[in-house]
Amino acid sequence: GSQISETLSRVCHEVGSAVQHVLVVALLCWCIFALNWVFGTTMDQSHLHPVETYGYVLTFLLYCLRSIPYLSIPFGLTNILGIVTMNTFPTAPTLREAKAKIPFMCFRVVTRGLYPDLVRRNVERNIEICYKVGLDNFKFEVVTDNTLNLPKSALVRELVVPTDYVTRKNSLFKARALQYCNEPAVNILSNDDWVVHLDEETLLTENSAIGCANFASQKHADIGQGVISYANEEIVNWKTTLADSVRVSVDLGMMRFAFRKLG
Repeated sequence: GSQISETLSRVCHEVGSAVQHVLVVALLCWCIFALNWVFGTTMDQSHLHPVETYGYVLTFLLYCLRSIPYLSIPFGLTNILGIVTMNTFPTAPTLREAKAKIPFMCFRVVTRGLYPDLVRRNVERNIEICYKVGLDNFKFEVVTDNTLNLPKSALVRELVVPTDYVTRKNSLFKARALQYCNEPAVNILSNDDWVVHLDEETLLTENSAIGCANFASQKHADIGQGVISYANEEIVNWKTTLADSVRVSVDLGMMRFAFRKLG
């Protein structure tokens, strides 16, 4: 009985997911049509003679400027193909391997250390998410320019980058902090361990934590990238949230298409 119920629930979710994806594709097509109808032109331009009006040099420069938007064609095509050909509402993942087979994962948080309370809250919450989905072989490394004084824990390692530390290539900011983690005297990870890079404000979801564990367990690739969303929590400012949603569309479109179809 419970197995039939789970099967029906999964089928209903998959059908609903497919319907949502079809609606998104339909909305995308309508937006393309509407923008072309509003801003497109059918005016006869045969009477224009730019060479006679502006001369060869200026005409060439103007045509070069008009050609710049065409550079975005590869981006636009891959983004549309990703959104259209791959479901934008995938079903929730489940752990595909036993916990004992999931490799060690280090969630590495890079921060300047200006907001210690924010970092502490987010690290504690992300640890709870990892435990909630069944992970237990992990650690959080917080790499900071300024001391945070995070609570002592076996799951949290605070690394303060020395002010006089200089990389071989004179890297700055986040690159400098990440390189410091890889120094032989600092690094505690083995070659088989996985690193998940997070910003100080990044919050894991149950699906993302499971996805990271599945990706590390399958060992299909050495590097991967997931979708970043901005509307999972309380929306403080609708304008900035909508502006950030452009990155979500890129992750769902171009990035997924490039990694899965072209990689």
